[in-house]
Amino acid sequence: MKKLLSIIIAVGVFFFILSALRIQKEKSGQRIAVLMEDIAFKEARNQYIAYQVGIYTGPQAVIDKARGQGLVFSEPTKVIILEVRNEH
Repeated sequence: MKKLLSIIIAVGVFFFILSALRIQKEKSGQRIAVLMEDIAFKEARNQYIAYQVGIYTGPQAVIDKARGQGLVFSEPTKVIILEVRNEH
């Protein structure tokens, strides 16, 4: 009788541990899914921010701001480059 009771308890403990591990695996899977969704959202947001930075710092934005301040393009032939010479 004791042997049968021991076997029943051992099988019960085994199934309890098995079910606990399965529940833990399901919870971990759900958590991973939530984190992956969060990562995907943040990556999309980062791409949008990089796009916005590109728009606001791109050549056309700089040109538009310069024109807004009254600056005009100089012809390349009219540009004079000054060089600093050390006379030591």
